[in-house]
Amino acid sequence: MANANPLGTQAPSVVRDFNASSDFDDLRARVVAIQDFERGLDSRMPPGEEVAEAYLGRILERCRESNGKIFVVDFGGPIGGFACVLTRGKAADSDAGPTEYGLVSHLIVLEEFRGHGYGRKLLVMAEAYALSEGVRWLRIEVLASNVVARGLYLDGGFKEYGLELEKDLQYP
Repeated sequence: MANANPLGTQAPSVVRDFNASSDFDDLRARVVAIQDFERGLDSRMPPGEEVAEAYLGRILERCRESNGKIFVVDFGGPIGGFACVLTRGKAADSDAGPTEYGLVSHLIVLEEFRGHGYGRKLLVMAEAYALSEGVRWLRIEVLASNVVARGLYLDGGFKEYGLELEKDLQYP
């Protein structure tokens, strides 16, 4: 069933598995986009182009190490967004004990595609995959200043688990 998408065409949107051979360049571009977006929220982050290769390499490495999967929003052209879910995470803190959990390590929908439910679709796919892999607890991180993403995650049933606070010691 074809429905109008944000590009104004009648091409259907599909949330599907990432294909390394056909989607790699688009995924790299989305990594640049998420880094640059977050840099707008926190100017200390480096520009996307400076970190794209290492950042994408780490995403793919973590997928391999943690039985992860990447899902993309496909309009038949460049991908409009992606989510990465890892299913074998362990708490790094020794006081947390042997807690295992899944982690949505990345979720981005390009600005021109936002507001059409694609972030929610990516989140649902990530949750379904994690559940199919036996994950009981699924976590996601978000910058506190990213109120739109926080709203999506809270609406999707995520609850605050921890809160990290920061103080600038150089600023009076």
